[in-house]
Amino acid sequence: VAFTSARTVKATPFWQEPEAGWSLVMNIPQTYPAQTLAGTMVSGYVALDLAKSVYPDDVLPTFEAAGYEIDIDMELA
Repeated sequence: VAFTSARTVKATPFWQEPEAGWSLVMNIPQTYPAQTLAGTMVSGYVALDLAKSVYPDDVLPTFEAAGYEIDIDMELA
């Protein structure tokens, strides 16, 4: 069994296309670790480390202060 990640996705995501412009990408599976883009990204499930899940780095304190967790709610699953 292997976890997929941004490194295993072969197609170019729409937010990386030249015409995409500024993007806010949040909670999309298989985006860990967060990728450099014109905008902000917070990786989705299965992200292992919040610090590596957020781009750019300067938005990390905002998510930490809010107690943000990348996880699933098993009661809703």
